[in-house]
Formats: sequence, structure tokens, C-alpha cells
Amino acid sequence: MFYLPLPLEKTIETLNEIGIDSNHLPNPELYIIINGQPTKSNNVWRSLVDVNKIKAALRKLKEINWLYRNVDDDSIDESSKNVIQVVSNTTCKMLEKANDQDLEGLSAYTIRNLDSKIATGSDISQYKLMNVKEAPIDNRQEHLDLLCFPTLFPTGQYGEHHPRQSYPAQTLSFSEYIKSRILNKDSRFRRNHSYCLHYYGLKINKALKTGIYNLLKTSRGNVGQTVAEILEKINVLDEEFEGNLSTILAPIRGTNQYWFRVKGEVKAMIAEYGSPTLFLTLSCAEYDSADIAQYLRKVNNAPQSYSISRLCTEDPVSVLRQFSYKFKDFFNIVILQRGVLGKVEQYYVKKEYQMRGAPHYHILLWIENAPVVGIDRPEEVCSFIQDRITCHIPDSNTSPDLNFLVTKYQMHKCSKYCKRNIKVGKTYVSRCRFDFPRPVRDSICINDVENSLKSCNKIYHLKRNEKEVRVNDYNPLLLKLWRANMDLQYIAERSLSLTEYVTGYVTKAEKSHAQDLWDEVSSCDNIYSRLWKIGQKLLRAKEVGLYEASDLLLGESLYMKSVTVQYVNVYLPHKRSRKIKNYSYLTKMDRSSKDIFNPSIIEDFYPTRPTNMEDVSLYEFVANYKFDKIGENGEREYKLQSKPVLPNHRKFNPMQEAERDDFYYSLIFLFVPFRDESTLVMKEKQWKKLLGVTEKHLYMALKIISTNYRNY
Repeated sequence: MFYLPLPLEKTIETLNEIGIDSNHLPNPELYIIINGQPTKSNNVWRSLVDVNKIKAALRKLKEINWLYRNVDDDSIDESSKNVIQVVSNTTCKMLEKANDQDLEGLSAYTIRNLDSKIATGSDISQYKLMNVKEAPIDNRQEHLDLLCFPTLFPTGQYGEHHPRQSYPAQTLSFSEYIKSRILNKDSRFRRNHSYCLHYYGLKINKALKTGIYNLLKTSRGNVGQTVAEILEKINVLDEEFEGNLSTILAPIRGTNQYWFRVKGEVKAMIAEYGSPTLFLTLSCAEYDSADIAQYLRKVNNAPQSYSISRLCTEDPVSVLRQFSYKFKDFFNIVILQRGVLGKVEQYYVKKEYQMRGAPHYHILLWIENAPVVGIDRPEEVCSFIQDRITCHIPDSNTSPDLNFLVTKYQMHKCSKYCKRNIKVGKTYVSRCRFDFPRPVRDSICINDVENSLKSCNKIYHLKRNEKEVRVNDYNPLLLKLWRANMDLQYIAERSLSLTEYVTGYVTKAEKSHAQDLWDEVSSCDNIYSRLWKIGQKLLRAKEVGLYEASDLLLGESLYMKSVTVQYVNVYLPHKRSRKIKNYSYLTKMDRSSKDIFNPSIIEDFYPTRPTNMEDVSLYEFVANYKFDKIGENGEREYKLQSKPVLPNHRKFNPMQEAERDDFYYSLIFLFVPFRDESTLVMKEKQWKKLLGVTEKHLYMALKIISTNYRNY
């Protein structure tokens, strides 16, 4: 196998050494090696393409596919055409003397074995392959899927935009079409990884457009301005509409902005319900699942000789669906209904993807009447932990199955992933981030929370012998039912310091540098173009596995919780952001109109609530009521929620002077009923008088509020 072009003298010498006539090569075949761009780890993905097969496929497609019917030889790159003509002629010399013009721009050549490792150094140190700079197909093209995947649509029909006239009332949305394809009985679509990643990219781009659209529709202030004034700001690209650049990624799953809102919701749950009791992690172990293997062989008609790893790699969509079904049934039946860990009052679940791409779940559980470190007696806490968590290695004779599960899934082996260099004194020591090996103890003990967090240790230690120092804590019944790696920790403590750490862990995401990129994008572009380029730059650095891509295409949520959380914007009116009406709607309105914002709970629905709800505060209104119908008198009528909603809002610190006004105002705004918000705007002393709060009692009031807003 030779890489073209080649240095003449070196090639001739090499061919002569192995006894091949350098003027005429026998049975010439042309293969094109396509190399991808080097990854961060300097790996280069490459594919070997047989040009003759490409030609044969093109001829067939011209016969059966209307999109390729008009393709002729002129559509083939001229240089590739010349190469094909040369190798097809057995009498033509394969090697000719190159002139200076032919060698221009090529600094180094070599003959390389096809199986050799590709270097990724400088152009001088490695062979310089041609960089294809052809313009890609416009992704707005209507028949993009048919053009990109002729193996899936050989006749050029039944793609995303195919006219389905037989079902005029059942127009498929973009998401529904994707699901219909990857869940189809025909497994070719979901097993084509390029097809899945193609639609993953399109769906991410749609989410990015939604983020940009929301950003450009959000405005702070502008109360009292007319439609004409707002339209002028939009048309001249006023800087006010640039807003917070990071919010453009909020609709995109897995980004830091996406998890920022979720983190606020988890904090609201902690403020309302106190510290969660248990932190549970469940892993997948799909390669050890006989059920998944049996299912994959059945739906894909795969032979028994296929390994479980090959089955999972070829059909990640089916693996993910089976794992999701297994988790949902396990969580609903074993943890919620049967209450193996106790009666669950509230919960929060997050799905995450490991380094190899496989999913696992992080779960926060609030257990009814659970003891809390710092409030209840240590003996009660120890008894609660011992009843649910252990690190014991059972006897292989009396409990062979549990012994097998513990030794296979629960034994921790340190690696580069968990090792951290920690400074101790003047030197650095390597320590496991999961605190293995764990100390030997004759009995369970509770540690000081503050010192434990400073030293990155657990707030308790289980009874443990020398053989169990590397056993990950587990629940025996859960392990026998789940049959994969799990981790179970008790985290309920009064100060909420540990809870704050765990909350950050279960809502963590990639870092973003959106604001830093703003200046890198040409200011000559309009705002939409600049935001689009920034979004693309940020997303390009995100690595996505097939499991995660499949999850998005299936419409699976990355998290779930036991309560609906609704955000309430408690900023002062001149600081509050609001959604502006659609541009197309504004252009049709009277230019003198000041009705520029979309209706909202704060500005429209709550102030115009029925008279029988006069004493209902904004907090109670959001938490307990929902819209029912328009009454006979034209007023909106409300009814009680079947399950209360948890209001969430920005928490201000009254100890900081810059936030003191916002703090007092947010309390009045949430808990003092009003019809006209302007009546709430007053000076700091009047706020304190209305609330009955003095500086002396401010700290105590803040503690009460941070624990339970409704009681306050």
C-alpha cells in the first residue's frame, strides 16, 4: 500500500529491492485513505476507501435514486478523475519524474505501512497528506438525510421531509421523526452510528437556536417603552439585547448553564425539606447483563457467537433503553413503593455518563423521620446507618451469590482516575479521592463534620476489618437486586456543608467560557450570527458518546425529582428581566402601544387574581394554585394544585450592603399580598418596620428563612 504522491527515487529503490517492476505494477487498485482531524489525545481516525467500489455504488445509485440520477463524471473532482484513469490503464507507467511545480508545497514524503501507527507531529516529521477543503453540504438542504445516507435510503425516498399524504392529520415533528426511525423494527437506522450522531448534531443546533432566541427575547427594564422604541433597539442591535451570553446554552443538555437552573431547584428542595438523608449511585454493568445480551440478540437477529461487548457497541440505543427500563422499575418498585431504605418523602435523580460513555445514576433521598447529625443523638444516627449500609464481605459458603457480587462489583481498585496529589506539610502525597483504603474499625463511629470535610474524609466510618478496607459501601438487598456496582452514603447533617458539596457533585457540568469568546467573533456580524458562532465554538469542545447521543434522540430526561419547582423572579422591577413579544407580533402592533411583554404570573396573573384570594401571598399563589378556567364574568379562575409546587427564587444576603435592598424587597414581594407592586417600593427602614425585623434579629430571621420559607 502506498500513500500518493511519492518521492520518485526512494520509491523506485524500494520496489526494486523487493523485485517489483517499477514501470508497471501488477493488478493496480486505488484506495483512498481518509484521515480525520487529530483528537486531543493525538489519535487519528482513518478509513480505507476502495475507489472502484465507490464507482460501482455511484452507477447503481444513478439507476435507482432520483437524487443521483443527474450525476455525471464532471461532478467528480478533476484530480481524482485523473488518478482513476491512470490506475485503470495497465499499460500506463505508475511512476513518472515530477517537476518542481508538482513538488511545490510538499516538504516530506515517505512510504508507510498501512498498519503502522500514525504520527501527529509537524509536517516535516510526518508525511503530509492532502487536506480536503471542499465545501460541505448545506445542512439546511431539504433532503440532507437522503444525500448523506444512501445506504439507508437507496431509492432516495421516505426521508425526514418525504410527503406523507396518506396521513395528513399526523404530521411528524422533528423529534417524533427521529424516534420513529431509531425505534423502528428495521435496526439499520439505530445501528448506523453516523446517522445517530448526525441527528444528534441537528437536535443540538435546534436547542442552540432556541437559546439564542430566548436570549434575544429577554430584556431588563424597558417598562413604559413603546413598541416603536423596542423595534428600534432590536433593529440597531442594541447591546442590551446581548444579555448574558451563557444563557444561550441553557436549553442544551449537559452544559453548565443547563445544570445551573437544576442546581437552584435542588437547593430550593434542601431549603424546604432540609438535608437529604442518603446519596445513592447505581452503575450500568451492561457487559455483564445476560438480559441485555438476550434482548440484543433477539431484536437484531445476531448470532450466538457475537460477544456482549460487540452487541452493545453495535446497538447502543437498545442498550440504553433496556437500562432505563431497568432503573425506572427498580427505583419505583424497590426504593419508592417497597421502601427498602425507608419511606422516601422526596427524591432527586440525575443521569450521568462515565468516561467510557456508559450511563449511571446519582440519587438524593429524603427519608421520613431520619436522624440528622448535630440534631439527634449519635446512637440513633449509628443505628440508622447500620440498618441500611454495610461494607461486609459475606461468607462464600453461606451467601455465595452476595459474596460474588461484592467481590466483583464493590472492590475498589485505585487508578489514575481516582488518584490525587495532596499537599501535606511541604510534600505532596498521592491519595484516593474516594478515601480508599478506608480505616479498620471495631464498631461504627461518627466523625466531626467540619474536620471531615476539611480532610476530605467521610463523616462516619463503618465497622470494617482488614479484608474490607477496599469494599465500597452498599445495601445487601439492593445489591442482590441491582447486580452491578453501587455506592450508598449517609449525608444528613445539620450544617448542610456536606449537602452543599453533594449538591454541586450531582449537578456538575463542563466549564464554559462564553463571555471570553465574545471578543473573538467579528463585531461586523449581527448579534444572532455572533451568538451562533460562539455557541458552535463552545459545543465543538464537548465530547459526546453514543449512549448520551441516543439518550437525547430518545427524549430521555437527564434528571427527575419528586416535586415541581417554579422559579419566581424577586428582583426589584427595574432589575427584573422579562420576555418581549415575538418580533413578528410587535411589527403588527400599534407603534404607540406599551404592551411589549408576554403575560407573566408576577405582572399579570397574580395582581388580577379573584377577590376571594385577596389575602393570598405571591408565594402561596405559586405554590398552591393553578389556572382552571375563564369565569362567566371574564375573570381567570384558579383551583388548588393536586400536589403543591415548590417556589424557587434568588436568595439575597442582607449582610452585604449591595444586596440588602433586594433582600428586604424579596421578603415583602413573596409574603405580603399586593395588587399594585408599586406600593411595595419603599425605603429600608419602612421594610424593616413592615417585617418587624431589626438588625439584632436579622441573623436569626435569615437562618429561619434559609431553612423553611413557608414557616417564615
